[in-house]
Amino acid sequence: MTSRRTIDLNCDLGEGAGHDAAVMPLISSANIASGGHAGDRGGGCYRCRIRQ
Repeated sequence: MTSRRTIDLNCDLGEGAGHDAAVMPLISSANIASGGHAGDRGGGCYRCRIRQ
């Protein structure tokens, strides 16, 4: 019996680096800053829209 292994490629986004949209297609999950640290209040909503 063979088992399939997977890797979750996770990334921290929304921290002001400016590359979120380019990274999104390459990852399987993300930790998204909601604006409390480096971003503004609207940043979290923008990142959810680019993922859709």
